[in-house]
Amino acid sequence: MESTEIVQKISSIIECDAKSLAQVFNEAYEKVLNFYEINEKLSIAEGVPQYYEWLKTKEAKKLFNKLVGNTKRAEAGFEPIFMEYTGMTFAEYDEEVEIRLGKSTSFFGRKGKDRVGIYHYDNGGNLNKLLNIYTNEAEKLKVEANTAALELEKSATMLIPPDYRYPLAIQTMLGFVRNLRASTWKECADLYEEQLHRWQMEENNAEHNMLLQQVQNLTGKAAAASTASAIFSGLNFFLK
Repeated sequence: MESTEIVQKISSIIECDAKSLAQVFNEAYEKVLNFYEINEKLSIAEGVPQYYEWLKTKEAKKLFNKLVGNTKRAEAGFEPIFMEYTGMTFAEYDEEVEIRLGKSTSFFGRKGKDRVGIYHYDNGGNLNKLLNIYTNEAEKLKVEANTAALELEKSATMLIPPDYRYPLAIQTMLGFVRNLRASTWKECADLYEEQLHRWQMEENNAEHNMLLQQVQNLTGKAAAASTASAIFSGLNFFLK
């Protein structure tokens, strides 16, 4: 696979003018986004069967026995583990299952005293059918992921420094060039670092405001409790 036309023309992103930068970012964004999307699908296709293998372990059975009988607690207990394996919530998984099997699922099915499965009720071999679908998808996606990786290595993406080779960075810097805010790589990188800092500050402020609200709520409850206590104390004084 030969390098793309842009890569053949440009040896370093530092020497790019605004027009060349836009070409680099456009091609890189397409290739990187494709690479990320394929690998995300592959992670799900591999993660679902791995999760069900984990369900056979003593650790899973112990957790199940601890939480069974309370669906909300069971969901809360197992969902974070499921997300580690698949990157999906149970609600997102429900949609995935419905697409693949053409039917809805039910949480934490049980048959007698035997544990049939967490989240998916294995009725009529549906679980085995589902896992086979995911396994076959994973095999196909591995081939696609390898192809996407090769295309990435031959594309303009490799002109971009490694720390910025992800969709958000590339798309944001492309916006700087299109909106005439930057015309060199250094300007793009500097503006992006400023934007990252701004996003971080906004996130920190949001967390701070949320904590402040929680404190105010608690303070308000404490004040209300204090007022109520004072009123009851006064009543007790008059009733003596």
